[in-house]
Amino acid sequence: MMNKRAKPDLPGIAYMAAIFVGVLLFLIIGESVLGVKPNLIWTAWLIGFLFVIAVLWIWIRWRNR
Repeated sequence: MMNKRAKPDLPGIAYMAAIFVGVLLFLIIGESVLGVKPNLIWTAWLIGFLFVIAVLWIWIRWRNR
């Protein structure tokens, strides 16, 4: 049984948020600063991948409570 005073385990969400912020920054300033136009196919794949990771993380946390 989990201790109610235990700190929440959030490294998975922190990693996903960091990757998502990086992707958003690349999409917003990538072309103006780096001169690179982002490819929509890999961008959509990456956002879908992050969504699946988030759903699986939530599902695993919900099942193990």
